[in-house]
Amino acid sequence: EQSIVPQHALALTNSQWSLDSAQRIAERLAKEVAATDDDAFIRRAFLLVLGASVQDAELAACRKALAEWRKLPNEANLAQARLVWVLLNHNDFVTLR
Repeated sequence: EQSIVPQHALALTNSQWSLDSAQRIAERLAKEVAATDDDAFIRRAFLLVLGASVQDAELAACRKALAEWRKLPNEANLAQARLVWVLLNHNDFVTLR
């Protein structure tokens, strides 16, 4: 395994493009699954963004993250977009195999 340069990972993490894309992807996914079905959203997000099935531990961690983000003031509507943003910053996007 070989990592790309750190600047690419930082650019992906901090770019407005990445945040905007995460929001658009989350909106698309929300239309495909029931709005209140976090598990379906998470499974679909993993397939769409990473091309992989979510593992049980990942599913549990994503559920927990969504719940925590929804507790933040003025952030409840952004929880799903935040999850997609995290997936866009997954190791698979910054590592060559």
